[in-house]
Amino acid sequence: AFDAGGNGYVRSEGGVALVIKRKDAPRWKGQRSHADIVAVDVNSDGRTVGMSLPSDVEQANLLDRVYKAHGIDSNQLAFV
Repeated sequence: AFDAGGNGYVRSEGGVALVIKRKDAPRWKGQRSHADIVAVDVNSDGRTVGMSLPSDVEQANLLDRVYKAHGIDSNQLAFV
C-alpha cells in the first residue's frame, strides 16, 4: 500500500487516552503536565447540514466569546 505499485489500503485502528487532573492532585514519579485547561464553553448550532458539519461561523463566535470572557490572547495559544 505504501510503495509506488501499491493499489490498496492498510486497515488500522487507533486509540487515545486523555488524563485530566487537577493541578494540586498528587503526581507519580516522572509524570509531567503537558498543558493547562484555562477555559471551556459549549455551543449548539441548531440545525446544520449534518452533525459532523457544525457552522464555521458559530464555531468562530464560540472561540471569540471564550477568549473575551477569560481575557485570553489567541496569539498566545499553542493548542485549541
